[in-house]
Amino acid sequence: MTPSPVPDGRTRETARPRPAARVVLLDEDDRILLVRSSWDGRTLWFTPGGGLEPGEAPEAGARRELREETGLDAATLRWEGLAWVRDWTWHYESQHRWVASQEYFFLARYPGRSPALPNGDHDHTAEEILALGEFRWWSLDEIVAERPDTSPACLLDVLPALIEGGCPAEPIAIGR
Repeated sequence: MTPSPVPDGRTRETARPRPAARVVLLDEDDRILLVRSSWDGRTLWFTPGGGLEPGEAPEAGARRELREETGLDAATLRWEGLAWVRDWTWHYESQHRWVASQEYFFLARYPGRSPALPNGDHDHTAEEILALGEFRWWSLDEIVAERPDTSPACLLDVLPALIEGGCPAEPIAIGR
């Protein structure tokens, strides 16, 4: 039996595991909060979130990341549950390594119209300061019209069902 390669992150085949949690945050007008960031050599619009701390539960990580990245208090939101999951492998440029992410996307609702978010000053790590860009609330119509590059890439395909039907009974496995 051939031993499994050591997950050292040097190649796609030896990508390091990285559990992560993200928040699909909708306001009362069903606008989604996305953050612009340079990642994997491209500029993309992401849902807020990031890597889990050792031993941290996915929902706790999603709440922590939302506060760190946006300053929003997760306790003021209505959390509907786990909406999507995805597994994808990508190159973490700033650390020069490959990462195998297992991501959990939680649906939460802001009780009001999209609040203004400062574009910069929160409890960001040095890495986040370099990576995080502009925050923006997007309507579905704006995403359709502008077709921004998003992560997940299938956002336009999976977001309408979430807006219309809320959190599914079982999380949906989505692609890259």
